[in-house]
Amino acid sequence: MASTKKTTKAEENSALDFNMDDFKFELEFPITFESTEYKEISLKGLWDLDLQGLTEVDREYKRLTGITMTANTPVDTMYSALVVAKANAMPYEWLMKLKARDAIRLRTSVFTFFYMRA
Repeated sequence: MASTKKTTKAEENSALDFNMDDFKFELEFPITFESTEYKEISLKGLWDLDLQGLTEVDREYKRLTGITMTANTPVDTMYSALVVAKANAMPYEWLMKLKARDAIRLRTSVFTFFYMRA
């Protein structure tokens, strides 16, 4: 008989690219915006986003890309950057200098945040 091992929340979260303890995303390649260097990005604000905030992100995403977000629209790097910028009350330009590896990892973290089991 096969055993079914239950995983703990800590084990489930260990695969995420962000630290669940302080909810920060550590950059491999720091960025500078308006003379401030960022070595990490807080993701705590994701918990506080509401429908109004996401609607504003959706409108900005459509304005910038011409794409309307639907249930079938994949979460891409630009949408993720807009969500994280909104969650930090920063302009999206703040994240536009992310290196590709950090941008993809950040996108994965945002996607995981929205779809992980609570």
